[in-house]
Amino acid sequence: MTRIRTAIIPAAVFGGRMVPATETLPEELLPVGGRPVLDWLLEEASVAGIEQVVLVGRSERGAAIEAYLTTAGRSGHRYPSERQRALLGLTSHEPSRQLEIRFVEQPERCGLGDAVLRAWRVIGDEPVAVLLPDKLMLGGAELLASMLEHYDRQARSMVAIGPVPLPEIGAYGCVELSNPEPHATTLVTRCVEKPDPQVAALGVVTCGRYLLGVDILHALQVNGPEERDDDRFLTALDAAARANGLLGVHVLPRDGWVDVTNWYGWLHAHRREFESGREADESGPPPITSDSAHSPSMVA
Repeated sequence: MTRIRTAIIPAAVFGGRMVPATETLPEELLPVGGRPVLDWLLEEASVAGIEQVVLVGRSERGAAIEAYLTTAGRSGHRYPSERQRALLGLTSHEPSRQLEIRFVEQPERCGLGDAVLRAWRVIGDEPVAVLLPDKLMLGGAELLASMLEHYDRQARSMVAIGPVPLPEIGAYGCVELSNPEPHATTLVTRCVEKPDPQVAALGVVTCGRYLLGVDILHALQVNGPEERDDDRFLTALDAAARANGLLGVHVLPRDGWVDVTNWYGWLHAHRREFESGREADESGPPPITSDSAHSPSMVA
């Protein structure tokens, strides 16, 4: 069995709900807690044990991302960083594998399925992780590391899943489960892209972290380029689910799942990160207790 050593990060999202900020700056470079969203994902990948990351984006947006990575490299920033080395338990004298970062161009916005397929053709016929930059795991790399461990044991494609209020499910890819009770892994029986809330059976959605076997690659190729946008990707996941080849891994509260494609979620992520780094006192802002930080409907 081939272990997963490569992660794909699609970086071609326009960020329409974050205008005007994303008119000039790629959504992946918007800062959360003092550093770009992309930096969070690269840290998550390196700490979880990923060795190589392939960024997929359009040339006009990708240039800014490549410039950021180049500048960060010149200033001595590496993945894993000193902070990450501490998380890994490494001393300054112990070597650690550096994260290799590559860039693949997606000439047009043809959706997630096209982006994954373009990266996969460069990587080769092996399983990969897919990390979506619109979802941050502020709890760190624990979820991804757990998914990788499950994959090593079970060798089946996986998707991170979590609940949202039923009226908001139409903004996400939805899954139906063989057993809705939380377990280490749960069999996914069906995937539907942005379903009608009136007919959705369960308020459980995909949370932007995927481990994909070569069966998903083959399904993406079969679907063909005429099926655009995220439907192509969800169709491939649905095919795997119907063949009993897709598992769901529940996102726990400690994972800190936040949708940062809207201003409410972005602000929630900022406050959560800043509050986690200081001692709470009476003069500070009230603690955040909302479970709907992912929700675009919360935007005023």
